[in-house]
Amino acid sequence: MTRSLRAHTLISNIERDKGEEPRPGVLALTRRTFVKACAAVLGGVGFAQLTVGQASAAKKSKQKQVRYQTKPKGGRACADCTFFLAEEKACKIVEGEIVAEGWCVRWVKKKA
Repeated sequence: MTRSLRAHTLISNIERDKGEEPRPGVLALTRRTFVKACAAVLGGVGFAQLTVGQASAAKKSKQKQVRYQTKPKGGRACADCTFFLAEEKACKIVEGEIVAEGWCVRWVKKKA
């Protein structure tokens, strides 16, 4: 907000508090207007983040990026991972065919 705009807003608010009508062309910034504007901006930002999050969630990683291998590592295997889809021999977050005995760096233990 520019210096002159702040001054006009302050003058307008003082005049309104005194019961006077603000001068024409003077912007009156009320608490209600400010809160509504902030809510609109924050809502828009939240919606944008949600949309971006959904788009990135739909994109799967390549097997090479997650160092996928067809052997388990340290007792960890795809069969015990949250993201593994046994019926489809696939993963929710990694492209291509995935074997139950495989492993990658994104492995997360299934909840019991």
